[in-house]
Amino acid sequence: MHALLVPLGSTGDVLPFVGLGRALRARGHEVTVAANPHFAELVRRSGLYFEPLGDEDEYDALCDSPKFMDRTRGFRFVMDWVTTLIRPVYELAAAHRDSVVVAHTLAYGARVAEEKLGVRTATLLLSPAILRSADTWVKRSMRWAADRWIVDRVVGPPLNAFRAVKGLPPIARVLSHGWDGDHPFVAMFPSWFAPPQRDWPRRMTLPGFPLFDLDHRELDGLDALLDERPIVFTPGTGNRHAREFFAAAVDATRRLDRRALFLTAHPEQLPASLPPSVRHVSYLPLSRVLPRTSALVHHGGIGSAAAALAAGIPQVVVPFAHDQPDNAARLVRLGVAATLPSPRLAGAQLATAIEQLLGSPRVQAHCLDYALRLRDSDALGEAASFLERYGGHRAEIHAELRAGDAA
Repeated sequence: MHALLVPLGSTGDVLPFVGLGRALRARGHEVTVAANPHFAELVRRSGLYFEPLGDEDEYDALCDSPKFMDRTRGFRFVMDWVTTLIRPVYELAAAHRDSVVVAHTLAYGARVAEEKLGVRTATLLLSPAILRSADTWVKRSMRWAADRWIVDRVVGPPLNAFRAVKGLPPIARVLSHGWDGDHPFVAMFPSWFAPPQRDWPRRMTLPGFPLFDLDHRELDGLDALLDERPIVFTPGTGNRHAREFFAAAVDATRRLDRRALFLTAHPEQLPASLPPSVRHVSYLPLSRVLPRTSALVHHGGIGSAAAALAAGIPQVVVPFAHDQPDNAARLVRLGVAATLPSPRLAGAQLATAIEQLLGSPRVQAHCLDYALRLRDSDALGEAASFLERYGGHRAEIHAELRAGDAA
């Protein structure tokens, strides 16, 4: 079997696809990852084939824009960017029509190729925000209004125009299109993080978090710092507008008299000078670092959240946009996190939140509980097994999913 994996977004979106590709390759399958050239080295170092999707200037323009991480403008901005990829993704899927295509939720061209050409396609869901349940008439109205707005003003017009060219009928629900059909959804989070709801897609499996880090570099010069169990701060790999976040982080660490580790590949966001208690590193694999730290302060990306859960440490989530507020709310409900608003983030409130989490035996117990649940998780292996069966026996996997629905 050959699998074409199509991630969209930043490193946090691409890494799970790379991890899935390695799991498929370990089972003897060929894997191609189609992504922005920014990730070419990452994909190739993983031992997978790479195919470019767009160009690196487009990725830089996406991340450089202040709209990208803006809570009110970010969604529209990303959706406008997604529309430019409908045709390229379709053409990639069409060129690999004998493969199993595993696409990002927003890779709409893959779904068009599925309907028009019969390409075997599955959607990889990285977080549950897009599946927000509509279990009351208020929520149903809100979801209908959101879908209607997307259809009328953002993705809908170019997507339906492209579908018309391909001889397909227009769609009225962009976000939830195909949820009641046989299209398979692979949700890369556990059911205890997002309990399945009746209005979710009918054909969905939840293997768990894709706990995967490709980078295995040595932690040179960090042992002394990690022995002191510092607090880690990161606003996300794609975030280039986090000056206030890091300014508040410096203030908070001073108030707490704690050591800190700042992770960002964009040091221009940092204060002009950092105190001796703070160390900056452009990137480190969270799976290796977090077990030796005391807490993680982050943007609410699903990968960072999962890594902290696996490490058994509390989290302070400062969500900026997209799925981050939803992930933050779920972590708070699990009892492992506190959340603070990103606009006008203050060091004093950040220090208070960290101190309360670290001083709470209840929070520590919850953190340990979820770390134990994730200790033997092999979500990527389970997802690969599911896709392997889907690729080889499409009817069989549909029957299996229906049996699960009935149960």
